[in-house]
Amino acid sequence: MRTLLLSVVLALLLPVPKLLSQAAESSEAVAIRQQLQQNMVTLSARVEELEASNQSLREKVANLQREMQQVREEARKLGDRSAIQDQIHKLADSVKEVDAKRRADNEKVLGELAKLGKQIADTPVAPPPTRAVPVSNPRGDSPSAGTEKPTRGVGDKGVERGIEYVIKPGDSLSAIVQACRAKDIKLTQRALKEANPDISNWELLRPGKKIFIPVPNAQ
Repeated sequence: MRTLLLSVVLALLLPVPKLLSQAAESSEAVAIRQQLQQNMVTLSARVEELEASNQSLREKVANLQREMQQVREEARKLGDRSAIQDQIHKLADSVKEVDAKRRADNEKVLGELAKLGKQIADTPVAPPPTRAVPVSNPRGDSPSAGTEKPTRGVGDKGVERGIEYVIKPGDSLSAIVQACRAKDIKLTQRALKEANPDISNWELLRPGKKIFIPVPNAQ
């Protein structure tokens, strides 16, 4: 029973660390995490209490069953079954009553787990902050040494120009595009991907990796 309860608790809380790690360490995020931790401590104490109660009830059931067996043996010896049978029925009723209470405790534990799961699901988590990506020389005007990538294509028209950017920790495809747009560079995620065909997984950008940021209509 204890193993089952712990498994349910772990399954309910598995997404929480990942969500909180993505959230900014704001006062709201800290308060949410502390509240969830407090709920876990309370629920853990409640589960231990119910587990102890469950164990006590199981022992009572076992004792009652032993008493029933002894009564049956005495009935066979004495031969007077009328009073003995009445005692057996009372003991059987006691067993049913104790077992019913044990089942009720189990249902209560499951209810507590369901309540915690709903609370976790309804807890708002602040979205991760967007990291501004500094882009050197976004328009390609008088680029400093080493910032402009060699021109792609030939001729004065249709020439693709842009800048080289070195990936920093925490950079992502969307963050880079957003930072470029903030500098009035009309860049899309698709254009950035097409300009860097050697990057197969934009979800795992390696810090120090150089990428090419195309600048439309750069002169």
